[in-house]
Amino acid sequence: MLPHDLPPHTTVYGYFPKWQRKGIWEQIHDQLRSQIRQGQGREINSTVAIADSQSVKTREKRVRSAVLIVAKKLKGANAI
Repeated sequence: MLPHDLPPHTTVYGYFPKWQRKGIWEQIHDQLRSQIRQGQGREINSTVAIADSQSVKTREKRVRSAVLIVAKKLKGANAI
């Protein structure tokens, strides 16, 4: 459900994929982030990146599980 101050959902959902394809959402995000960082007296571009190793392990496990499921389905399809 969209807030009442936005246009009808058909209009919003019509523009969203177009703007996403053209990279407009990324530009808006980058501009807002720059303005917020500058307003906080920080450098516009971040110099730090954080990788959560627990998330990486979880992601790898899901990918392996998905590959095994697909492999089993393919093997079953060949048996028919």
